[in-house]
Amino acid sequence: AIPPGSLTDITILGRSMPFGVGGYVWDSAVVMQLLVSIVARERLGINTHEAPGFWTALPGIYAVAGCKDPAGAPDCTGEPSVEHSAVHAILEHPSINLPDRQRFLDNHPKFAPEFMGPVGFTSSEGMYIAQETVQRAMAGGGLDLGAFPHYNASWNAPAQYFNTRVSDIP
Repeated sequence: AIPPGSLTDITILGRSMPFGVGGYVWDSAVVMQLLVSIVARERLGINTHEAPGFWTALPGIYAVAGCKDPAGAPDCTGEPSVEHSAVHAILEHPSINLPDRQRFLDNHPKFAPEFMGPVGFTSSEGMYIAQETVQRAMAGGGLDLGAFPHYNASWNAPAQYFNTRVSDIP
């Protein structure tokens, strides 16, 4: 291990700061965030900062672009900032929120982050819901849970159709 006092900051536009590593809140993203941070710190000797994770891809794009409040009301000035979730690398699935990503690129072309490619492994993602729950949601309010991954939970309160909270699953 490299002693903390021997780690070096990175310099962006003349400002010295830790290398920010951000990600998302699901388990595989957290693991990748920590792996990148550990490799940067322990193998490359770079001071790192693990930024808070996001629930969707768009705040990650804002963060890499240097926007001051990526999860709320982004102020995209392009100025590097450690104080406001400075994130210089973020890991995401390249197909997430393509329309949002394109809209950001259209509106902020000079801050566009560069997709560096895959991290070297393939994966799949999916959602599995018990048929009984799907039928109960459709019969109870016409709620199609097949569209649930891109669904705003505040619209129709889908939790009423589930008899288990995710936090209760061991």
